[in-house]
Amino acid sequence: TGFKMDNFPTAGSISEGDTVVSSGLGGIYPAGLMVGRVVTIERPIDIPFCQVMVEPMVNFNSLEEVFVLKAE
Repeated sequence: TGFKMDNFPTAGSISEGDTVVSSGLGGIYPAGLMVGRVVTIERPIDIPFCQVMVEPMVNFNSLEEVFVLKAE
């Protein structure tokens, strides 16, 4: 199981196997957190965005606690 990342530009540089990390934009999550790995990419001809399927780096069903450290 994975999740879908919408609105990635078809002209953008992305490949299967790439690592997805948090950007830090919005200020909620710090930049550089490993999110997952790109499994498949669908590039529809009629829209300017890809649909990217990402396999999470963690099995969310096995998590009991999460502790996030942020360097200052």
